[in-house]
Amino acid sequence: MVEDTDEPTQPYQLCQPYHKKLLNNSLRPIEWYHLALSHPTWDRMKTWLDKGRPFSLIALETMAHCAKGNRPVLVEQYSPKILHTDKSEVENTLNDYLQKDGVPRVKTNVSTILNNKEDIFE
Repeated sequence: MVEDTDEPTQPYQLCQPYHKKLLNNSLRPIEWYHLALSHPTWDRMKTWLDKGRPFSLIALETMAHCAKGNRPVLVEQYSPKILHTDKSEVENTLNDYLQKDGVPRVKTNVSTILNNKEDIFE
């Protein structure tokens, strides 16, 4: 929990000006998702997978939502693809990530991505 304070002896609390700056400049998860969809490249997806949560989950959701039939309505009109993909890396990269984070949501997304590679990657 973040508490507003101007007390310099509290190292785990933020001063009021910095607290406001942090809140004003932080992206919400949906904003990260929209950023990923704005120009989704394979390099960006790999970088975000390497960073771990929450970036890895956003990368997986972005890739999964590029599959036909799995696209939200607003995404469907753009038919996005993950650009500049080295298709020989996709399966190994996703399976490596799955070994690190094998929760059901990740398993479902990885399965969707691998089963729809032709729709998703360019």
